[in-house]
Amino acid sequence: LGALGLPATPVPAGADRAPIWPPGVVGAITHTRDYCAAAAARAADVRAVGIDAERYRPLSAGVRRKVCRPDEEADLARLPSGTPWPTVLFSAKETVYKVWHPLVGTWLGFADARVVLDPEAGTFHAVIAPARIAAAPVPDPPSAVTGRFAVDDDLVRTAAVLPHR
Repeated sequence: LGALGLPATPVPAGADRAPIWPPGVVGAITHTRDYCAAAAARAADVRAVGIDAERYRPLSAGVRRKVCRPDEEADLARLPSGTPWPTVLFSAKETVYKVWHPLVGTWLGFADARVVLDPEAGTFHAVIAPARIAAAPVPDPPSAVTGRFAVDDDLVRTAAVLPHR
């Protein structure tokens, strides 16, 4: 908030645990063991911000089944070895949710976003299921989210900014 020229102020959590940003601000918060981050922007500049961080480790088989759609599993099988790609996909979906929820106010399940990773560019592109868009209780819900990811020896991090149309 200080980098935006705004006064320091607490960012409380709502009943749904989402951060309640000051008026005119959009943002996201993420945390995992020994790491936390926040990103904020002026609502006049962007529609939404999403970030996520996960530990660099493979997903359990059960979590992977919940997170990855069959078409995503096929994509992951073609990616270079040595990176926990399902964890990157999971983090990207968490980021997409953090973009979606403040704008739409509804849940977005793992199967509701089709994510494609581009390891060479360090980017991801998510397309929201048309049924979720049609069911959205607000006009003009996001239909796609594009973001970036970074992977190091300890963390997988993803971020996305949804511009105004």
